Amino acid sequence: MNGCELAVGITVLASTFAAQIEDDEDLSVLAAAFTQFGDTLATIAAWRARCAVLAAAREVEKGNGEEKAATEKGEAGATGEAGTGSFSKGAVSAAD
Repeated sequence: MNGCELAVGITVLASTFAAQIEDDEDLSVLAAAFTQFGDTLATIAAWRARCAVLAAAREVEKGNGEEKAATEKGEAGATGEAGTGSFSKGAVSAAD
């Protein structure tokens, strides 16, 4: 369904409801209820989108933290372990 079809469908539905509800006050209450319904759905959708963005940002921060820790560990390991004369397995020399 494209946007135009959706708009036509909503219009038909509203017209059908309006034809069945003769009292204008009842129709106004129904319109207000559907407006609240739509606004609530929009609020929920916005909240979900915000939470998804925050979760993605946390994942990036988590990944950056792990990358930073690995980099720091690699830098520390490249200097070798004190007293052993050995170098870290992951160390890369200029010759590599």
